[in-house]
Amino acid sequence: MLKDEEYESRNHLIQWWDQAVTEELEKVNHSLDSALRQGQLACNHALESIRETVHLMQGEIETLKERLLPKEVEIDRLRALLSTW
Repeated sequence: MLKDEEYESRNHLIQWWDQAVTEELEKVNHSLDSALRQGQLACNHALESIRETVHLMQGEIETLKERLLPKEVEIDRLRALLSTW
């Protein structure tokens, strides 16, 4: 079982990674949008495919966040219950 400090560190790392991935996907999406608007990319089909993949990945991340939240609440509840023993 993880100690409180280990749990907090692990939880912080997961949140940091999630935020970093989300920010990087947003940067990629923004760069692709800018390139499309400026006409810098010749292969629009490939670009659209990449944009669609990035968009799908962002959606999956949001879905996972939504699914994770109730579990985090339940974990916190259980940790609080265990700490009273």
